Amino acid sequence: MFKPRFQTESLHPVEHRYEERENSEVIEIKEPEAIGSIAKHDGQTLWIDIINPSDVHFFRPILSRLKGYEHLVTLRNRAETIGLAHLEGITGQTVGSDGHHTLGKWLFMGIRTMNLIGRRLDFDVNLSFENGMSVLVSGLKKKKSINFCDNDLKFYQKRSFIQDMESKYKGMATFTVVPQACYNNFARAFPRSAVIGYDGFKEDIYLSDYIPDSRILRRIPYDEYVVVRPESLGSYYVNGRTSIVPDLIRMLKKIGQNVVYLPRDKGDVLYAQGLEVFIPPTPFFGLDLCYFANAVLTGSGTLAREAACMGRPSVSFFPGKRLLSVDQQLVDEGQIFHSRSLPEISHFIDEHAHKPAWDFEFARSRRVRRDVMNILTNLIES
Repeated sequence: MFKPRFQTESLHPVEHRYEERENSEVIEIKEPEAIGSIAKHDGQTLWIDIINPSDVHFFRPILSRLKGYEHLVTLRNRAETIGLAHLEGITGQTVGSDGHHTLGKWLFMGIRTMNLIGRRLDFDVNLSFENGMSVLVSGLKKKKSINFCDNDLKFYQKRSFIQDMESKYKGMATFTVVPQACYNNFARAFPRSAVIGYDGFKEDIYLSDYIPDSRILRRIPYDEYVVVRPESLGSYYVNGRTSIVPDLIRMLKKIGQNVVYLPRDKGDVLYAQGLEVFIPPTPFFGLDLCYFANAVLTGSGTLAREAACMGRPSVSFFPGKRLLSVDQQLVDEGQIFHSRSLPEISHFIDEHAHKPAWDFEFARSRRVRRDVMNILTNLIES
């Protein structure tokens, strides 16, 4: 059964401000700035390596609270990463891109790692998310690395040599910070003393600062809509699968749903070829798309968790036989509906898709962010 996670009785008018989000110097904080802020060690430089679109959202509230430190930011040209970084006011050096298939991904990762080494980055502590490249570079430079993770599928599935090497590099991090839902799996695979758990999800970190902005609706040609994002079939952990997106879109149109389609790359556009959908011409703020959607349907975890943590009807059609532990927890709690059956998804949408009918309390997300910032404080200053 689907249960909204944060629900009150009514939705108040939402007329918040994009300009606060676009100006990196102005960020709304619900509690005193001292909470979760980090004191500076003289001369410390933090290197933040952003390689995926979700990294942008994750590191924005963290960067805004790392006051007093020098920030060195590098970005990978993958999907909407660069555009979202600009939208969030995050600037940095673009280093490398991403391949579309397993061999290409490994080749591009190797080239990018060599480029990072060649740039002679001057830093004291590296922060990253599921990023073996920056962990390896940090290790070679004998620098501290803090790698946030939440994908424990790699510990269960049959792996290639390439995947084993990637996991090995991630395991070299000085510290690995993970949600409690997957702590035991990481603690078995990595040095237990280097694995630190927190109660919550990575999505809580950036939802703690989220300000819904209804003006995004002016940029969408529908009064009501659902969001669809395809599977990440090029990822190591979902190889050998076929997308259900073309049939899913046809089904949604048949039951009267307008579709905002978010392709991951140019190849994903083909899934919607000849179908009546709206594809944003420029990067849209994904949290706003989710917040005002009647439902969110995605082939991977991040968008499903974002929607679930905002109480929106959330469907995951992730193609793997097993889910990430963080996703399985939300499925067990009734926050995410998981299926690749079109009739089952159609029934869920008929039962649960609706316009937002409540405002949200993000006290839990703010608590998670404070906990994570306190952990980060201790790890950086240790």
